[in-house]
Amino acid sequence: RELAEGAKVLGYEYIAVCDHAWNPRIARGLDETAIVKQHKEIERLNRELEGFMVLAGIECNINSEGNMDIGSKILGDLDVVVASVHSGLDMPRAAMTTRVLTALHNEQVDILGHPTGRIIQQREPAQIDFPVICDAAVAQAVALEINAAPSRLDLSDTNCRIARGHGARFSIGSDAKSVENLMFMELGVATARRGWLEAGDIINTLPLRDLLRLLES
Repeated sequence: RELAEGAKVLGYEYIAVCDHAWNPRIARGLDETAIVKQHKEIERLNRELEGFMVLAGIECNINSEGNMDIGSKILGDLDVVVASVHSGLDMPRAAMTTRVLTALHNEQVDILGHPTGRIIQQREPAQIDFPVICDAAVAQAVALEINAAPSRLDLSDTNCRIARGHGARFSIGSDAKSVENLMFMELGVATARRGWLEAGDIINTLPLRDLLRLLES
């Protein structure tokens, strides 16, 4: 509720809540029971909010074989599914590329989260065939995230420009853990602009009705 009310103040029409799915490497992740419970809480909140919607989502981990750590039945009931690599980022280039390609071909996936996995001044981007990933994302209608957290800014501006050249679409996520973090969106927008992206390249510039139609297609 706090995030929704904070986003309304900023003039947003919607937000998507995409907590991490449970994984031994990720603190406080949600298991399938908790995901269902949260979804019901979001539905209840949406009945109380006026002129605003909270989309129910999840950020799944892409395991070493490229599979999700949450079942398809649960994912299919959500509004938006983000898939991200959180471990094993030192895999060889060919193996990492295959891993992410497998995830992109999961019909439940809507967004590829922080696609290169970099953490600024802490971790280099994973070795991956980025143009191949871009082409697969386009073919599977999966958006590439620009994660606006200051420690990530992933995609970078350079990779935004490359991906746009392949016809990719993008989402900008604040990665907000608090109302104050919603302001990170400005960094994501700035990164997108540095990468020559325009509003039409970003799926969460769409009006709610159009975004839901896109996510359901």
